[in-house]
This record gives sequence, C-alpha cells and structure tokens, in this order.
Amino acid sequence: MDLAIVLGEAMFYFKQLGLDDESLQRHASLHSDDYDRMQSIVRSTLKIRAVGAVTNEGMRTIVMLILSRVASVAAMSAAEESAKAFLPLFGSVVGVPLSFVGTYMALYSVLNKFEDVAIKVMQRLALSVASTEEYDVESSVSDDAQSAGIDVEPESEEADIAAGVKVDNVD
Repeated sequence: MDLAIVLGEAMFYFKQLGLDDESLQRHASLHSDDYDRMQSIVRSTLKIRAVGAVTNEGMRTIVMLILSRVASVAAMSAAEESAKAFLPLFGSVVGVPLSFVGTYMALYSVLNKFEDVAIKVMQRLALSVASTEEYDVESSVSDDAQSAGIDVEPESEEADIAAGVKVDNVD
C-alpha cells in the first residue's frame, strides 16, 4: 500500500466532502447553524482531538485509525512487504498487485468513513434548516393573521376538542 497516495487522496476527499473547517464555516453561516456543533460531529466521528484545521499529520492519524480497523488492508500490506523481502524477483511480481489491492482497499475504507461523516453533517444541516423553516412558517402565519386583525392564540388541547365538537355538531 502506498501511504503517500492514500494520504493525498484522503485530504482531497476530506475537502471535497465539505469536512474541512472552511467548508463547515460556510455551511454554518449559509444555513444559520452552529459551526462548533458541526465541527464536533466531524471530530467525534473521526475521533480527532485537535482543534483547528486538519494538517498532514492529523490526516495521517485519521487514516491510520481508519485503516487499523480494516484487517484486510493490514494483511495485504504485510503480505506485500513479506513478498518483497523474502523473494526479491518473485516478490516484485507479487508485490505490485498486492500494493494495488491494498491501496484500493485503503482508499475505499477512507472514502466510506468520510462519506458517513459527511452524511451526518448534512443530516444535522437538514434538521437545522427544517426547524428554521418551521419556525419561519409559524411566525409568518402569526404575523399575517395579526396584520389582518385576527386574534391568534397558541393551539391547545381544549381548542382541538372544541373544533372537533363543532365538526361533530355540523354533521
């Protein structure tokens, strides 16, 4: 497995999926959500303790944590290194496909983990937008009714019962 390729692609995935600080700040301001809350989702899901931008060393730690949970990547990497060390000519022939498969599986695992984190962040944003829109609809209905001179009271269980009784009396 080529760790340099995996790290470079992991940084690219991280930014493209909107998990970097700049993207999180942009989403937070655009959707009127709490930046710290979104950042905590990313940090807790990826088990990052540092605060601030993710550096190359931070990404290395994240990738190693993800890959440590994938036994097949570790097995491929060990098999590749063993083949190269003990069988110099034959090891190179076997090592190339093993390296490809190990790198592919590592990238696949990293992308899946980052995708899960991005989905959690988007779900948080969707909930935030939905609650904001719900509040906006309620307040605009209330404002429209008040401007029309209609007395608007919060709905209660008694009002629902009274409305039900009126409907029952009509039939």
